[in-house]
Amino acid sequence: MYRFRHDLKDRKLPVISVPKRDVMMCLNESAMDPFQVVREQFLRRMETVHLNRYFSEVTDELKKALADYIGHGTTPECFEFGNGADEMLYYLFTSVRESQNTYAVSIAPSYGDYITYTRAVGMGTRFAQIDERFDFDENEYLKLLEHPDCRMGILCTPNNPTGNLLDDEKVHRILSSTDKLILIDEAYYEFSGRTYAPYIKKYPNLVIIRTFSKGFGTSGLRFGYMFSSPENMYEIKKVMTFFHMSIMIQAFALTILENREPFLKYNRQIIENRDRMIEMLNRFEQLHAYPSSTNFILFSAGNHAERLFEYLKENQVAIRMYGSHKMLGDKLRVTVSNEEDNRIFGELIKSYWHK
Repeated sequence: MYRFRHDLKDRKLPVISVPKRDVMMCLNESAMDPFQVVREQFLRRMETVHLNRYFSEVTDELKKALADYIGHGTTPECFEFGNGADEMLYYLFTSVRESQNTYAVSIAPSYGDYITYTRAVGMGTRFAQIDERFDFDENEYLKLLEHPDCRMGILCTPNNPTGNLLDDEKVHRILSSTDKLILIDEAYYEFSGRTYAPYIKKYPNLVIIRTFSKGFGTSGLRFGYMFSSPENMYEIKKVMTFFHMSIMIQAFALTILENREPFLKYNRQIIENRDRMIEMLNRFEQLHAYPSSTNFILFSAGNHAERLFEYLKENQVAIRMYGSHKMLGDKLRVTVSNEEDNRIFGELIKSYWHK
């Protein structure tokens, strides 16, 4: 007898398959250790945080700090947070799922774990395909969105893995064309500078998700947050577990927000490094680096893609290779890192072509 949900029986475990090397430029992580930046302030805060208690004033303080950081009239009631943006996705999908026929619509290629977490809650995912300009057909998206079985739409901007911002007017038309929830994933906001936070009151169907993993360099901390109207958040909270996030993580996130300037300064340096790296890659006629509003660069390498990926791996540099989507077959993605990592990557790119 199979004791679990029938759709799990033949499903494989989700995995993140990336090489582990000395120079990790494959997961869009930060090279700056946040603990070293806020160590003293965090330890000082922990002297008054009681980990033997379920409730803590840190929770309310963190929601107030997020509202201050986001601005645009948001209030603490607009926010919930959890173990990375992924957990926020899981709760959001759980809150809209009606049946095994329920699905969300996204563009493709985009963040792969939209599929992971819709499937985890027993939903499906359908897609409007992007074209060679990394744009998508708005009418195709809306047609999928308006189907009775579709419960929500997803728009990742800047999009991962392409790195581009979606057309702003197109996003607004989608938001205004439907009553269904539209999730805008702003995981890379700290690098793009574009947000739809000012439109929370204008669009009652708008939900925004962000993470500290990228712009605040805390991939291992696992802190993500979601914000929308208080009415929407009230409904989403009905599927969330009690005390699902460690008070210590909340205290660390609060400390970062209160001392965020070093992180924002570092991000400005990443943006400068990104632009220099794009210029460097485009000096090679065999490569084409695409414009990016994130901390990573997507670039095409033609029939050299797999060999270049392996060459970097052999020399202890891990980047990301995509072969699962027709748009990405000859493309690689590299995380923009610190000066030393970027230098090593650049020298290996040069040596590959001159070996």
